[in-house]
Formats: sequence, structure tokens, C-alpha cells
Amino acid sequence: MKRAIALIAFVFIAWVGYQIYAAGRDETAPPAPQPIVMHKGNAHGERLSTPSWSIEYDNVVGNPDQTLLNLQGVRNGVFYRNGKPYLHLHAQQITVNTVTHDFSALGPFHVETVDHTHFRTLDTTQASWDQASKRLFLPKKTTIGTSASAQPLVADNITVYMEKGDIHMEHVRGSLSP
Repeated sequence: MKRAIALIAFVFIAWVGYQIYAAGRDETAPPAPQPIVMHKGNAHGERLSTPSWSIEYDNVVGNPDQTLLNLQGVRNGVFYRNGKPYLHLHAQQITVNTVTHDFSALGPFHVETVDHTHFRTLDTTQASWDQASKRLFLPKKTTIGTSASAQPLVADNITVYMEKGDIHMEHVRGSLSP
């Protein structure tokens, strides 16, 4: 009788051990998080109770936690200062890091001021903004136009440090009135 109990105990312990070993082997891994895709829409942001920005887009693809957004077909972008529009923006593609507030733009990228007494335009095919250093980098041919000058300023590489007021340009052609 003691042998039978010992054998049953051994078989039971062996069976429990096997079940623990085999646990989860037949389960499939959960699916990888899918990107979030939105088509034909608009978005806006506010600073306190006044508008900060608004934008219309063809498509937005975001990673699952929405920290990285890729906007395609950006049009009617408006940036506000003191609750009033001061910049209009159009771009083929903009990628935004919603945590660091960095962005990069590819394809035709057009910015213009709303103020027609001091009208300015900026056209390029590549731009990036680094929020930590407050640096705007325009590594491709960039054209800056004004209402005061008939000939726009064209540079092949522009780096602007906003807080310092430093501007570095390479291969500059044309003129720009302040």
C-alpha cells in the first residue's frame, strides 16, 4: 500500500512538473501593436484658452502611443501668436515627436507670414526643428521672399538658432530687405 501511494505521489508530482514546464508553449504571442492611421482630417492645439495652431491633412500615421506622428498632405496650417494667425504652412510630409516637440518636413514645404505689411515667404524641400536647442535647420536650397524686395534670397543651407538670434547661411544669392 505504501508503494502504491508513493507511486501515485511520484506520478502526480511528475505530471505537475510537466504542466508547469509546458505552460504557455501552445499559446501564440500577442499581435504587435499596429500603427494608428487617420485619413482626411484636421487638428488644432490651444495655449490656455487661445488657439496655438491648426492644420488640415490627408493622412496621419502614428505609432501606438502617439508619440511619433507622420502627417502627409499638410495644408491650411496656421500658427497663432497672441490668439491671432501669424504663419501659414503647407507641406508634403511632416513628422512630429509629440514628446520632444521636434519636427522634420520633407517635400515641398511653404511658409508665409499673415502680416502683409511685412510679408515673408519661405520655400524649401527639407526642414527640421530641434526644440531643445531651438534650432531650425534647412539643409536644402531655401528661398526667402519679402514684399519689399523684388529678388528673393536663396541659400543652399541655413541654420537658425532662435534664442541666440544666430543665423548661418551658405552659398547665398540675392538680397533681403529687413
